[in-house]
Amino acid sequence: MLKYDINAIVVIEEVTGMSIVQIFANPEQLERLSLLRKLYWAGRLHEDGKLTLSGAGDELQKLVHGGKPLATVMEDITKALMATGIFPDKPEEAEGNPTSPA
Repeated sequence: MLKYDINAIVVIEEVTGMSIVQIFANPEQLERLSLLRKLYWAGRLHEDGKLTLSGAGDELQKLVHGGKPLATVMEDITKALMATGIFPDKPEEAEGNPTSPA
């Protein structure tokens, strides 16, 4: 099960060098397997704090061999990230929120 808390999001930002908002603002970069693996890995750390990026890649490979398309994995990641509440429901909400990042 994927879970994204503040710690997982910070890990994503540290390993990618981008904010979570920047990552999802550019859909083309979501097609990179290296980014998909990092997002998946961070979402799994709550269950296995010793999971490595390579181990996450192995898990993804097993999912694919089991018949789960990578596009579906990305949808699962996106849904889990959206469930955190860090993204506003509507773009205008972020514009009107003085605490939202510029």
